[in-house]
Amino acid sequence: MLLLLIVLSGCGDIAGKVYSGLNATNQTNQNGNLTGNLYVASNPTAANLYVDNVLKGTTPRTVTGLSVGSHAVKVTKSGYNNYITTKYIYAGQTAKLNVTLTRLNATLTRTN
Repeated sequence: MLLLLIVLSGCGDIAGKVYSGLNATNQTNQNGNLTGNLYVASNPTAANLYVDNVLKGTTPRTVTGLSVGSHAVKVTKSGYNNYITTKYIYAGQTAKLNVTLTRLNATLTRTN
């Protein structure tokens, strides 16, 4: 909770409470910056999950301690098209991403 004091010329002081949307479980990284989390599930499961080009494991997976802001997300699995997007991470929250991977189109070539 933040205490906000507003002072306007010609007006009395107005004090009020402003809630930042963060709770007591706010996360910070080693630099003291606020962080959030990303949960990624996929169909099929056990797909490789990359955040900012770093392999974080396989789906489903929660990646914790991400800095606030946009992050590149890639989900890959052999035999399927890659899924690439960006996801915004908010302080103290877990962003969710559900991905359905599509199969690669197999092309057969006949040779004589």
